[in-house]
Amino acid sequence: MTKPLADMTPTERAECVGMWGNHTFWGQVLISITDGVQFRGVNVEVIRFIDGRPVREWARTSEVTPRPDLPRAWAPDGTPPTGQWEHAEYLGDHKGMTDVYYFDGDPTHRRWVGEWEEA
Repeated sequence: MTKPLADMTPTERAECVGMWGNHTFWGQVLISITDGVQFRGVNVEVIRFIDGRPVREWARTSEVTPRPDLPRAWAPDGTPPTGQWEHAEYLGDHKGMTDVYYFDGDPTHRRWVGEWEEA
């Protein structure tokens, strides 16, 4: 089990920016800023999703536990995660799995394939 941000050094917390995490009360969140600012005694900004919309919130470091087992949203320096665009003429969806179809024509669809899945 991964430890909460409160049990990490500032350097370790900085490496968690762009990771998904679990918040004690809100569930899954994106870790946006660590140790950036002190606001009402908390210093971690997270992005949580309410009805599919991103909402920025401040949280205590003891309330957020990173999830390194999930793919990153972005690298700690703000760059996109490692991966590449995959181009195809058709992307099908079958029971939660994406089927990629290649034909002889120009690609009409694309998806990002990260380092955690095969292209």
